[in-house]
Amino acid sequence: HSLQDAWMISTISPIRGMSYASVRMWGSLGFGVVSILFSFISDRIGIDKIFYAAPLFILPALLILFGFKEPESPHEVPKKEKVRINPFSLLKNYYYATALIMTVVLSMYVGMTQSFYAYILEHAGVEAGAIGLISGYGSLLQVGIMWVISRFLRDVPAPRLLIIGGIFGIAENIMYGISSGLGMMMIAATFWGFAISARVSVVPSFLFSLVPREYSACAQTLNSTVVMLLTILGN
Repeated sequence: HSLQDAWMISTISPIRGMSYASVRMWGSLGFGVVSILFSFISDRIGIDKIFYAAPLFILPALLILFGFKEPESPHEVPKKEKVRINPFSLLKNYYYATALIMTVVLSMYVGMTQSFYAYILEHAGVEAGAIGLISGYGSLLQVGIMWVISRFLRDVPAPRLLIIGGIFGIAENIMYGISSGLGMMMIAATFWGFAISARVSVVPSFLFSLVPREYSACAQTLNSTVVMLLTILGN
């Protein structure tokens, strides 16, 4: 994901009027449609068959990537001027370090929810098979939210959008504590859709704007690595 985000942002950044959110929402659309589809057919074909179907969805993406031609960038660094990259030097960047702390804090509720979602469903009295329907609904909701972000909220500072997303994350987790039944879990999924939309559509481009261009992939990777390591320790 780190290399993908850095590559995508660097590719679309020269295109006037295009934002990362306007591209990322198509990923949420695909995830939502497939999640809802498999939630209905998993009982019929068996959950194990879904793992064999997953590579079939990857093949079209690979074909597109192999045929993709990298646009010429006016910011390309000549080979003789390429510098040695030290990932830890990013931590000396006040703005990046502050953003890193912010994204780590905002990722805490996401890690806890993903790791213990089976127990959350059991506590709410909902069958595990409903996870596809719930996550699919939340993902389709993300499409509309990301569209709003890309069209009407582009001038809103990224930290404010992330704070708003964090507030919805708090509401989401409160709902998990009091949910009983599928209806209340869908309300929680609504809050999740708002919370995750702000995070996944804003963080990559926000980090990209804070570091030198040659550090873009490194900045995304460091952010993802720190979040994942802390998620593992937390679990």
